[in-house]
Amino acid sequence: MLNSMSNEDNLRAQKDELDALHAIFPDDVILRQDKRDNNEEYISYSIRLETDDDNHDLQLKIFYPQSYPESAIPIFDVGYGENNLRKLHLVQKEALLNIAIRTAQSELGMPSVFSCINAVKQFIYDDGLTQAGIALLSDDCLAFVMQYAVSTKEDVDKICSALPICKSASKSNSLWQQLCQIRWKTKFGYERRWNRAMKQFNERFDEEFWLNKYSAEERDSTRSKMRVKELSNLKFDMRQWFSMRDFRNQEVNMRDLLPSGLRQSIARDVVFSDDGTMKCSQQWTATRTWIVKDNAITWKAPSGSSVECFQINRLPDWSWELLGNDFILRAISDDFVIAKWHDLTSTIIIEEKCAWVSATRAPHEYQYREIPDVEHIKAMLDW
Repeated sequence: MLNSMSNEDNLRAQKDELDALHAIFPDDVILRQDKRDNNEEYISYSIRLETDDDNHDLQLKIFYPQSYPESAIPIFDVGYGENNLRKLHLVQKEALLNIAIRTAQSELGMPSVFSCINAVKQFIYDDGLTQAGIALLSDDCLAFVMQYAVSTKEDVDKICSALPICKSASKSNSLWQQLCQIRWKTKFGYERRWNRAMKQFNERFDEEFWLNKYSAEERDSTRSKMRVKELSNLKFDMRQWFSMRDFRNQEVNMRDLLPSGLRQSIARDVVFSDDGTMKCSQQWTATRTWIVKDNAITWKAPSGSSVECFQINRLPDWSWELLGNDFILRAISDDFVIAKWHDLTSTIIIEEKCAWVSATRAPHEYQYREIPDVEHIKAMLDW
């Protein structure tokens, strides 16, 4: 069990701290002569505070209680220099002192004046005197208010830019938990991502857990390489670029157009199993095997007669896309029961074949095809 500090120990710590402050702020420490009620002198001094306002020549007055730093914090007040032209408003003074007191309380049991000075200077630098009314609110209160004012990270950044005093509150878990939920609900894999984050939060509490989690998921959303285990845990909606069935069912005199197959699914239960085989309701896929190499998937029939390579892409909604020459697959999940195809189906145009190009996708000759008006897709898909 640790022994408590004696009055002599406290006094020695106080003098050591004052000597250190003299060394750090040689021109800003002003010693004072103050006495306790019993007429005993005690250490007190002021530290000059720089401001951008020529009307203010501020000082932070510091008084050491007898039991500081063991079990008490310094006593703070605001002082004014000879060049001061205007005193602080009562709200401004209370806000400034509140910063010093909070900082000292967070370091109770150790010398804390240096931290208090830095906190007060940062408060002034962040235009805290102008925002003094807000500064009187606790971080929890500010975070609560901000929850009603923001819905995106950009909103938080704007508030902190306009009111720097909110920077500390802007990192709170309650605020960023809400922002994570708002952001992730619009993205692929919401349920799994949210449940995983809640489990981690309950297992290891961190004051900035949700802010860090938000940032981590944003970084992960830019990842373009898919892990093999990740692939085998997903289910896909598979479609064809062009529909041979619709082409054959057209009237003979209308078979000049190769229809798009993007408007209807072939299967919505395609799975790439751990054993290297494909599984879905379409029987013709049951014998196909797959491998992942260089961020591409190759599937093939046992005879090797049918081979297709799929490029792996990350979509803006954080889902995954497998892009092949005949087929395209997009990931679905419990909260994305149907993959989003509007970005492709809404841009479909009728493209005319150049005279020197041979059409090879259908048993009959055709002059036109339906295709998304996306340059890299038109260049990728042969006729």
